[in-house]
Amino acid sequence: VVDRRNGRLGLRETRIEEAPFTPEAGPGRSFHLVINNQRVFCKGANWVPLEMWPAVARDEQYDHYLRQAQAAHFNMLRVWGGGVYERERFYDLCDELGILVWQDFMFASMAYSVDRLRDEIKAEAIYQIHRLRNRACVVLWCGCNEDVFSWEYHSLTSPGPHNSRNTVEGQGPWRVDRFKDDPEIYSMILRGLVGRFGLGAPYVESSPQSSDDSGNMPNSGNCHISCWKYALFETNGQHDRWRGHFEQVCSFDSEFCIQGPCAQRTSFSMV
Repeated sequence: VVDRRNGRLGLRETRIEEAPFTPEAGPGRSFHLVINNQRVFCKGANWVPLEMWPAVARDEQYDHYLRQAQAAHFNMLRVWGGGVYERERFYDLCDELGILVWQDFMFASMAYSVDRLRDEIKAEAIYQIHRLRNRACVVLWCGCNEDVFSWEYHSLTSPGPHNSRNTVEGQGPWRVDRFKDDPEIYSMILRGLVGRFGLGAPYVESSPQSSDDSGNMPNSGNCHISCWKYALFETNGQHDRWRGHFEQVCSFDSEFCIQGPCAQRTSFSMV
């Protein structure tokens, strides 16, 4: 006997399917996950670290919150790219409870120097892909959260070119040109490694990422849209336009905002 391994095994095949909207929905394309040849309507939430110091999180917390997600009829959680690659207990329970995982790589909302970090990026990605690729729950890999290409827009309804953000950041050896570095990290390195080692799991470069010149449009790919963001960017102070969010056709909403006020018992300390 050369090698032996005991454990649970689940088999699944995943692909992304995009098709034109119906005439009633207007111009655009759908974004469906197809699991074992069945379209799945994904409903769930982003998953962030359970504690500010992730190492102190207890297994009981994972049990509680993931079972709460199942009780709420969630069938997908997105491991958010500003957090951590979760521990085995998380993926064990997602496998057991039938919760799909959208797995971000841990890159979020900032510039990364590919020339300084290339070897570390490759080593991290290869390790995590090998660690998680046999998990039946992991159905999609995503390069990052809100990189410069995905997030740039003037308006959800009136997209504009990538011209309002400074894409060159830092100085000296840590100088980053995001129009050069971002494509190498997300379009080449991570896409290539998932294609090579990911056992056929699909990959998207960013959350959000649409097919338009501005990467956060709701009518293709995946977007970040919510009533709060719609109010912030679209209403121009006209509160009666907030309802437009509820009329917006969206291909796939991979992140949305929910206001989180503190518990009432703590409100007296807020001045």
